[in-house]
Amino acid sequence: MTTSDRQYWEERAVKHGRLACGYLDPRHQVYEQPLRWAAFARMSPIKPGELVLDIGCGVGTWSVRMAEQGAQVLGVDISAAMIDMAEPHAGVEYRVAAAHELDCPDRYFDLVVSVTVLQHITDPEELKRALRNLRRMLKDSGRFFVLEYSPRHSVPSQELTYMRYRTHQQWIDLMAGEGFALASSGGVRFIGHRAYSAYRRLRQSRHAAPTATAAAASPPATTAAPAAPSLSSAESVLMRMAQATERAIARTPVIRQRSDLHAYVFVKAPASDLHSPSTSG
Repeated sequence: MTTSDRQYWEERAVKHGRLACGYLDPRHQVYEQPLRWAAFARMSPIKPGELVLDIGCGVGTWSVRMAEQGAQVLGVDISAAMIDMAEPHAGVEYRVAAAHELDCPDRYFDLVVSVTVLQHITDPEELKRALRNLRRMLKDSGRFFVLEYSPRHSVPSQELTYMRYRTHQQWIDLMAGEGFALASSGGVRFIGHRAYSAYRRLRQSRHAAPTATAAAASPPATTAAPAAPSLSSAESVLMRMAQATERAIARTPVIRQRSDLHAYVFVKAPASDLHSPSTSG
């Protein structure tokens, strides 16, 4: 990653603590993380004894979960602050490095996992170097699980400083150009994310802005990470129903691709296919 990428994630980690590696709104985290893991468990389940590279591991949430299923995991993140906060586990080793910097042996890992990480490598050439390095370290029989923001047809016209948008097909073509063939793909979220965002906007619009007096009386804002959300019984039921609906859609042919967040499983393409775009799955 570029110096600015590294600085962004270090500052974010210091400011937001363990929430820094995901959504800052904890309700988004509580809702979406089970859907992401369900896609992973369905498409690329852990096999006991596998050597796994968790690139952009953040505070180690996925690293620990994979280790609990019998994998030996190397969790790597560009942010030293994230690694300092990472959850310890006997089956996980943590290391500070960017994807293009990591120096493990050739054909070492059975599985490489990247969950909303590649989109945050903002320099295109550095992203290509990262993919080539990850391919080098992946066994010829290995799998590369990737989860990224990836709408089917169009992306926002304005880039963020910490993220580069790509459509579903652009991700597939990018990976094909660096020697990865698409084995499978599927949407991850369909209704809940949009519904909650709409609900939050509606709720905010119903509350008048605080007066100057009220604002002055309010305690100063802190940078501490917010506590995990406390859901009412009704909210919990609605969340579980929405998650069940999302999982059902994710298993339905054709419409399961109608998502703005996709999970992919890539494998190494033959050397003769290098730079030949693969087709959508």
